[in-house]
Amino acid sequence: DIFEQVELEAGQHFQFDLEELHIEHEVQDAYKTDQGTPVLICGAKMEVVQSYVDVAVGLGMQVAVVDSDILCLVNLFESLYPQADGLNAIVNVGASGATVILTYGTHFLFSRDIPSGGIYYTEQISSQLSMSVEEAESIKIASMSGGTSPDLMRVLNELNDQLVQEIEQCIEFYFQSGDAPPNLNQVQRFFLSGGGSVVLGLDAAIANRMRGEVILLDPFQNRKFKSGKDRDKGSELRHIY
Repeated sequence: DIFEQVELEAGQHFQFDLEELHIEHEVQDAYKTDQGTPVLICGAKMEVVQSYVDVAVGLGMQVAVVDSDILCLVNLFESLYPQADGLNAIVNVGASGATVILTYGTHFLFSRDIPSGGIYYTEQISSQLSMSVEEAESIKIASMSGGTSPDLMRVLNELNDQLVQEIEQCIEFYFQSGDAPPNLNQVQRFFLSGGGSVVLGLDAAIANRMRGEVILLDPFQNRKFKSGKDRDKGSELRHIY
């Protein structure tokens, strides 16, 4: 029975009691091989899901579907690049951490979290440059527009190198897991998203170490805007949507 198998697999992969989770699955017949048919399992803590639902209901909205952040990014990627091929990595750098998502074409393969995010950058800048957290956050954001001090650039380079090493370790973990298709051994493209993805020098650090094309994921690239002002605003904020 597929539901029993899903529950068994979920119990081995999720860190929480299954009674605390919403669990859904999808049988991916389109990717069936001689080894079997892959099944995608998604889980989320009930209390976390409910907290988001409560916010929406409090604003007078009705909630029909709750998506997971990882699959939401994969769906966005598929809508923007339906003809994507090869092995791709979506790297979402948020405030409290980052997530590495691997896809074959637009087909989800793997995801893994990294504990380093924008807050960690700010804390390290504050510590190493002896300034308040507020000042550190301010100069970090200002540097995204270009132009910064040598001291800040040194710290950012160190932090970027550290994050890229963690990204590389996530990808190596996938290759060593035995789940990777035998014809895949190199990530071709890296798509960046999240507020921390535009930290000065991160894109270059990924390109230099990982030897792949780096692209900022733009959810608005296929959208028409009513005015140039709206288009410019969308371009400015594209990494956080």
